[in-house]
Amino acid sequence: MSRPDAFFREVVESSRDIVVVMAHDGRLRYVNGAVRSVLGYDDPWQAAGDVFALVHEADRERVMEDFAASVDSTSPGVPITFRMRHRDGTWRHVEASGVNLLDHEAVAGFLVSLRDVTDRVEAETRHERAAARYRQALDTSPQATAIHQDGVIVYANAAAAKLLGADAPEDLVDRPVTDFVPGHVAAMIQARMARVLEGEEAGLIEEQLRRIDGSL
Repeated sequence: MSRPDAFFREVVESSRDIVVVMAHDGRLRYVNGAVRSVLGYDDPWQAAGDVFALVHEADRERVMEDFAASVDSTSPGVPITFRMRHRDGTWRHVEASGVNLLDHEAVAGFLVSLRDVTDRVEAETRHERAAARYRQALDTSPQATAIHQDGVIVYANAAAAKLLGADAPEDLVDRPVTDFVPGHVAAMIQARMARVLEGEEAGLIEEQLRRIDGSL
């Protein structure tokens, strides 16, 4: 083995990501040692009996279609995320990216890197669930609630729509906040919003609101 070949093999073997080389028909030609730390196998493909057998059933067709398309392309593929079965029976989320090196004399295969992104995916899932619970609480709250960005309403709940005489919360979205306050207090409301953006606190105030039909 030449010094460059030995160098790159050492780099690949030291990688924390799983690195595999697959033939054009999906047969495994090489897998590095990271497969033990990520999936718990010494030889996962032999244990599973098929290159794609460790992929979650719900993800398998998509992964196989992506591989088939990538084999016919010389451009680097777009990374995809899917689940693979760990030796202990749990599922790990991996992000795969590959490049077609079938015509490369030294590789002669499809090079795939698999990165364990389980912690990231699970954190994103927890965040999405928390956001959904918060959104549901706002949507069903009896207290009129609206959220604005740069003085333009981007969210309103059903209670806010009822308070302002709108048929639906969507009727309030994309409307300036100042559309719903009397003209003589609009400048004061804008000044308060500017102070809040600068990090100042703005206490509660009591003012009339203008309904969507213009009445107070």
